[in-house]
Amino acid sequence: CAYATGGYAVMLDGVVGPWFLDLYREAAAKAGAPLSYVVLRPDHATAVARARDRETDPLADYPTGLLEAFAYLGGLEKHVIDTTGMPVEAVVERVRAGVAEGRFLLG
Repeated sequence: CAYATGGYAVMLDGVVGPWFLDLYREAAAKAGAPLSYVVLRPDHATAVARARDRETDPLADYPTGLLEAFAYLGGLEKHVIDTTGMPVEAVVERVRAGVAEGRFLLG
């Protein structure tokens, strides 16, 4: 939050399920920082292949239930980007454009 309120664009890349969002919302509200939430959700085969084929810390066995936990996010579905078949550059551009438009902003 300190970087965000200092004018930096801050992105956290990791598995952040909606069950953790209240922690982030509280911290952002306390700091007066806007908070966007983006879920990159490829199809199952793509997720498994990307995890298996990554250069750093490849996953031979994709975690059971991980994709299912993000399969339907209810009111947060507008925060999802289907990245199936997208090169990383296109994903980055979609995220940047959506953040700039306010599409992913959490209230």
